[in-house]
Amino acid sequence: MASGENETHLVFNLEGALPAKMGQKSLNVGGTKDEEERLSSFLTGYQFLLSKERQTSKRNVSVAEYCSQESGKLLLKVKKGGHWNYYGHTEKSQTYLYPEEALYLQECGVMEIVSTGGGPWTIQKAYHTFLRGNKSQLQYYQVYADLKRSGYIVQRPTVNPSESQIPHLLLVYKPQKSFKKTSPGPPDTVITVTSPHECFPLPSTVRELRDRYPNSQVQYSIVNGKDITYYSIYHLDALRLT
Repeated sequence: MASGENETHLVFNLEGALPAKMGQKSLNVGGTKDEEERLSSFLTGYQFLLSKERQTSKRNVSVAEYCSQESGKLLLKVKKGGHWNYYGHTEKSQTYLYPEEALYLQECGVMEIVSTGGGPWTIQKAYHTFLRGNKSQLQYYQVYADLKRSGYIVQRPTVNPSESQIPHLLLVYKPQKSFKKTSPGPPDTVITVTSPHECFPLPSTVRELRDRYPNSQVQYSIVNGKDITYYSIYHLDALRLT
């Protein structure tokens, strides 16, 4: 835990370089002395990383309050930083966040989540509250976070009451400084999230997405554990939709 009234426990504050990344092949030790020493050095570095106190200045951290399990939204109480053109939505003059937005910002070290009348959440509590026991929501967040880390602007669709709601849908925009969340324009790509155990999006769903977003590319993502694969739907004829 961090100490001091101007600090909070969100990101690591380390001296020196982080341990180098190692792939699966690097972690397969064949019994040689060099391999064992390399693995030992790698594990020691990460043990040091995990043991360090997590600190950041509260001057750079926004605060969102978890409203209720029913709404699933978070009310933005303190706004810091210049990234709010890409996060949150306004309801009755107040800014709310969806769980995937708040969790991603917390992982980035710029968001503190609190309960009404309670203290700050750990990342573990946020995962437990938002994602535990809901595999489809976990996969949805995995795709959302993957796209955000790649630099894309990602939004939830605004559903017209007269339109049917298509679950697990993300609107993706290429990075642009002129983006406005109040009038974002048509997305570059529309992505649905599925798992290997679910069927390919129904032709009727693809047709509806094409009609709703005629200027956008339609993709579907398959989440298999930690692996995410994106597939593009270029031709309606290939799906026998015509």
